[in-house]
Amino acid sequence: MEMASEPATGLADALRAHTHALHAEAERTGYVRRVLRGEAERAGHALLIANLLPAYRALEAGLERHRAASGVRCIAEPTVYRTPALESDLAALAGRDWRRSLAHLPEGERYAARIARLAADDGVGLIAHAYVRYLGDLNGGQVLSRVLARSPGLTADELAFYDFPDIADREAFKIRYRRAFDRAGREVGAHAALLNEAAFAFRLNIELSLAVAHAVSGHEPLTPGRPRPAPGS
Repeated sequence: MEMASEPATGLADALRAHTHALHAEAERTGYVRRVLRGEAERAGHALLIANLLPAYRALEAGLERHRAASGVRCIAEPTVYRTPALESDLAALAGRDWRRSLAHLPEGERYAARIARLAADDGVGLIAHAYVRYLGDLNGGQVLSRVLARSPGLTADELAFYDFPDIADREAFKIRYRRAFDRAGREVGAHAALLNEAAFAFRLNIELSLAVAHAVSGHEPLTPGRPRPAPGS
């Protein structure tokens, strides 16, 4: 993967600019595309979030492990953690046996393994994954929630993933959280590795979305190509 140049702007804006094209690709690709077109199914949504859950578990465990570390301490914010909400949604969608009834896709395992590897190191790379996941949940995730409530008609207790009950003013929180990423960027210094890791995170998300779409179409999960290794892989 090509290395990104050193940004002159804050880290949050640099991450947004560097991943803009991949963000757009993620919205028009795989299962996310089906959701936005109003073509989602309960089973497909359950499969998607079941395979996102290991990534969130790895991310949140890593953030807590490194919460005193430079950079990470700025963005380790438990109010945005999603693991309990995802587990609640899965129980509502697929019953108490969801851990055994929902398939574990290789793409989901690869995503979680990447985050776990960063957590086992110094944890700085987790900043990029937190940006992709949590600011995505606070922004585009709200659009997905509204669409899923209409089709396939998911209820509030099946959409806890997108609900942030501990955040009273979501818009104000998003501003503060973006500034936290800028502070993290100042603490860790060079941004190039974080920009490339965020791009890699989007590719992992796209691969998972494609695999879920293929699975719910009645075929075995199929990935068109393994994501290119991130720097240092």
